[in-house]
Amino acid sequence: MKKLVLVFFLVFVLFVSSSLFSNTLHEQNSSLLQKITVVPDQIPAFTLDISSDRGQWGQYFNGDRISFRISASANVSVAVVGIDVNGRLSLLLPNDYDAANTLSANRVVSLPRGGYHYEVNTPGPGTEHVMVVGSRYRADLVDSLVSDIQSGRVYDAVSLGNTLERLANSARGDWAQAITSYYCNANAALPPQPGMVVLAMGISNYSSSGGLSYLPSPADDARDFAELMQQKYNVPSSNVKVLVDTQVTKRGIVSGFQWAESLAAGKDVVIFFSGHGGQLEDVNGDEDDGLDEVICPYDFSMSDKHGTALIDDEIAGYVSSLAARAKTVTFIFDSCFSGSAQKALPQSATGTRRKGFGMGTIESGGKAVDISSLRNFAFLAAAKGNETAQDFNAHFGHSLYTYFLLEGLEGAADANGDGQIGTREIHEYVYREIGVISQSAGSYFQTPVLDPSVDFIIWK
Repeated sequence: MKKLVLVFFLVFVLFVSSSLFSNTLHEQNSSLLQKITVVPDQIPAFTLDISSDRGQWGQYFNGDRISFRISASANVSVAVVGIDVNGRLSLLLPNDYDAANTLSANRVVSLPRGGYHYEVNTPGPGTEHVMVVGSRYRADLVDSLVSDIQSGRVYDAVSLGNTLERLANSARGDWAQAITSYYCNANAALPPQPGMVVLAMGISNYSSSGGLSYLPSPADDARDFAELMQQKYNVPSSNVKVLVDTQVTKRGIVSGFQWAESLAAGKDVVIFFSGHGGQLEDVNGDEDDGLDEVICPYDFSMSDKHGTALIDDEIAGYVSSLAARAKTVTFIFDSCFSGSAQKALPQSATGTRRKGFGMGTIESGGKAVDISSLRNFAFLAAAKGNETAQDFNAHFGHSLYTYFLLEGLEGAADANGDGQIGTREIHEYVYREIGVISQSAGSYFQTPVLDPSVDFIIWK
């Protein structure tokens, strides 16, 4: 049988300390991903996906065979490129054994196909990456990339990143890319990070009797966020809880907060929510603008809005309790506080729209809780109070905010290359990238918020 061997030469010193080894891998990975991450001037008109047979951040050793699954949401021409830890490139598709580099819409293709196989062959430990890029109608651009790699004109991560940016801009929206990463020759499992607790919640399918519309992305937003925390940041499964759709009732959310508090002592607690949000009339007089911000659980009902929503007064109580026990508490909220949008309450629920954003002083149980004064608490929100949080599933396969959040936490947000990402770094990355996409589209989509503007390291 013919054999095509993946040869990525990863030159690393093998450190005695497993934690130092782990940090070195992630520092190298973050630096490389920053070089090849491209945000096109126009929103991609389709999506690509790629995964290895052992999943994101799976582990391989010399001699192991490796395979990939790729798919697209449209008929496209693609190139599949391997990138080693030093940034050197290998063209995996098309290649001398397989020239068929077109994908049919929504059909998964396994690589390699018959007649050859991919094999890991590296002299040292490190991380490798495989990227798929493609276009629907601009096969000439894909062919140009293939020719540049074959000729050696594009040979490393820097030249690849520059070329991808040029091609993406030339394609004017008819361009997409996806990447998967994995460890090679990591002779010991990376140490778990028991210092983080993750509660990820997402609702795509709301109760049919509640009056809220279907959202394509939130359930996958929550799953993928939790998966990233486990696979890249090695949070043990015992410290991760994922709730989607029917699990995210009001009682389920409260139970999730209580679960997080039971594990919170001395840990970084991260709460992620994607779904409908909104504002309701304040009934206890603690809001200057007369409106309470709310999360809409699965069992939210327009006929009993106050009874079925999770109001900011209640959220503040749980945040306060968590902050008293945890090292840090980060609440990531990919939703809306305003009306009339995809991820917001229907306008008829409130009749008003709020100007500005605030989860500052909130009353909980009759006692004011000023969570803005908590120095170990950060609130990362997808949009200002008078804006909408967009679900960009058709373009990115995720909500707009979550898409860039995940990209950033994969390493692109590590602006200083220290292998660590803090609340301010991730906020600034998402803010900037949504701004780039918005500018190209000629309409500002939303303004991410960090409130209060604290900076502490969580992801490392």
